[in-house]
Amino acid sequence: MLLTPNIMNNSNLIRPRYQLGFTLIELMIAMVLNLILIGGIFVLYRGSGETSRAQSAVSSVQENLRFAFEYLSFDVRMAGYNGCANVREAKPQVVASPVPAGYGSTAPATSSMTVRGYGNGSGWTNPSSIVRVSGTDVITIFRSAPDKGVRLSCDSPDPTQSQLFADSLPFKIDDGQLLMITDCSRSDVFRSTSAVNVSSGKVNIVHASNKNTQPAGSACAPGSGKLPNECKTGSYTCKDGARISVMESWTYFVGTNPRGRPSLYRVSDSGPAVVVEELVENVLDLQLRYGLDTDGNAPFVAVSYSDAPADWSQVVSVEAVITARSEQEYRLNSANSSGSPVTYEQSQTFLIGLRNLVQ
Repeated sequence: MLLTPNIMNNSNLIRPRYQLGFTLIELMIAMVLNLILIGGIFVLYRGSGETSRAQSAVSSVQENLRFAFEYLSFDVRMAGYNGCANVREAKPQVVASPVPAGYGSTAPATSSMTVRGYGNGSGWTNPSSIVRVSGTDVITIFRSAPDKGVRLSCDSPDPTQSQLFADSLPFKIDDGQLLMITDCSRSDVFRSTSAVNVSSGKVNIVHASNKNTQPAGSACAPGSGKLPNECKTGSYTCKDGARISVMESWTYFVGTNPRGRPSLYRVSDSGPAVVVEELVENVLDLQLRYGLDTDGNAPFVAVSYSDAPADWSQVVSVEAVITARSEQEYRLNSANSSGSPVTYEQSQTFLIGLRNLVQ
């Protein structure tokens, strides 16, 4: 009889072994590797976030500088605009009272009607309640409003009265509004006291003595309120093409806004009320120099620069250095979470020519 070995009872039989889990050492190694990987991702994320904030800060500063330049450059380029003649050829006679800022404290006054600067604000009287930032410069720009002018009627119905007649008046003239009248050979700056509709569709722009005075050596009777040309014939005689327009006086300065941040402001006191505009926030500084044409011969080009010109009628360009800072904060070392956040600052220099003078 053949005997079969008892396999089930063979103690030497090799049984299969199965993987039932990880050892503690393996788990600890896996956790360390995961922590290193997560830490690397966090560092990359943090660095990317700080880089994004830094780029946003730079972009906001450059945007603020562009806005500040656009506002300032538009008005500076238009400085001295009076509709036709060059301001050096038809230098305005100012009889308005009170005299616009930049012309002294009393009338009569004469000026190039272009720009007037105040280094560190010295000599400037702030007509607004906004406090100027110390160490910043101020500039006042004079011009006739290009969109607020009408043709002057040279036929006066009553030559014995102090009257200026316009064919129409598509804009409002307030009591005390600063106006310019020019016929391209002479100019007068005065303040209106009312605008009254009269017969034949004309508008009489009244300019009484309570808002105007007489220039030195004038033939006008004291207290008449008349312009120099009116005193010669009893009424204003003009050439065809004469215009009357609103005179604007804009002053740019850096002031502290209600949030406590420095901002570029524009203020005007050429009308019956002071107008204050906050243009660009986070503008830290405004420094100005002026290009001078000292020989006065055309073409008018700057041959020297000065912080405080002795003769403002020689100014043909303005060099402005504007400094702005970012609203956003970021850390210079993104890997150092304990580093103090900083803001980004940038200064940019702009050279602006007075379009009515520079050639």
